[in-house]
Amino acid sequence: MSQVKEYVGAEIMLLSKILKSDSVAVPFGGRNPMWMPWWLKTLGKSVHVNDILHYGYMDTVGMIENDGVLLEKETVAGLIEGLGNNSRALENPELAKLVPPEDALFFDQLRGRVERLSPRQRGMAIRAGFNTIRYSQVMESSRFSNIRMPLGRVFEREVEELNKRVTSAGSGIAYRMNAIDFVQQAQAQALYLQFPVATGLSTEYATGARPRGPLGREIWARGPSKNWMPELRAAVKGTFGDRFTSREAYFSAVANMLEHSQNFPAWVINVEEADYPDMVRTISKFRKPKAVHRMDTREASGGYMGYFVMA
Repeated sequence: MSQVKEYVGAEIMLLSKILKSDSVAVPFGGRNPMWMPWWLKTLGKSVHVNDILHYGYMDTVGMIENDGVLLEKETVAGLIEGLGNNSRALENPELAKLVPPEDALFFDQLRGRVERLSPRQRGMAIRAGFNTIRYSQVMESSRFSNIRMPLGRVFEREVEELNKRVTSAGSGIAYRMNAIDFVQQAQAQALYLQFPVATGLSTEYATGARPRGPLGREIWARGPSKNWMPELRAAVKGTFGDRFTSREAYFSAVANMLEHSQNFPAWVINVEEADYPDMVRTISKFRKPKAVHRMDTREASGGYMGYFVMA
């Protein structure tokens, strides 16, 4: 294996330097910031992005598959007009776990209106809506009451930023399926892997704390859908998204994924420092790593020490 090469900076910048393939498959789109596949698309690459979660899939439709569809001001104005002005039961009571009660009705009504949009507009609105939820969470403290913007204005601002990022460069395809099925079907020259964490989705839900991360996004994206949590648990049982009870079980699932991914000429695997030794041993069962790039993202993005393993 080549000597480990040091790099200081953002992950997306390093990836753009070392990934030379014209097409890339990403089995766990929601594990990565969506800007990673988006950045690859802006470089002119064909990007295939999969996620079993509804939020991750719709985010890909809105920002990766999208080749020029925008959310116009008139459309946005129609989405937010009069939101939260009447009191009624929430169609999605789970929203009350994400935001203060006085904001939950706003988001509940907004999510219902988003369903009227075209798929690509809907994907953009779902991302802008969750960014607005995060604003609501940050501003929840009473000490921010004098500077808090109306949620409708925050949503407008988020849409404006997303409109600037819609690009016709490259191409993108969104998938929503089991990751193993995806890697067996996707036609691409390179596979980009950043595996989901071993604690899974259901653990976060079971604690009773405010859901954050993928589960919080999913509560918002699913809207008033019923009984999706048991269906999701069944869909991920024994694989990524489920809770692994040991590192052995986790890396057994990693090995299973790699075994089914040998049709890709190149692998690029993003590994956090704590998992690096076990991940290299697992990769080496199938391919000899060609190069390792050690990256320090702490100063550039407040991130972590990690590695890109090329195989």
